[in-house]
Amino acid sequence: MPDELYFVYGLEQDSIHYRGEYVPDTLLVGYWDDGVALLNPHVRIDKGEWEAWYLAPGLPGANRYRSFWDLAMDEPRMRYPR
Repeated sequence: MPDELYFVYGLEQDSIHYRGEYVPDTLLVGYWDDGVALLNPHVRIDKGEWEAWYLAPGLPGANRYRSFWDLAMDEPRMRYPR
């Protein structure tokens, strides 16, 4: 997947655009509602923080965030996806 699709975060992101080859190296950091939160060591965005992913049964692919902080602050949208 090209970087111009991968590095789109926020509401413009299409959750199907993620790099599956990163999945084996992600770190499970917790369960969130009916999904899981993962940290991706392959992408470091802000001050070396790992990219964060949220995966849930009703979500195609993964919602990706620049950091775990960004994921946590987006919690209301995770509960009520568009």
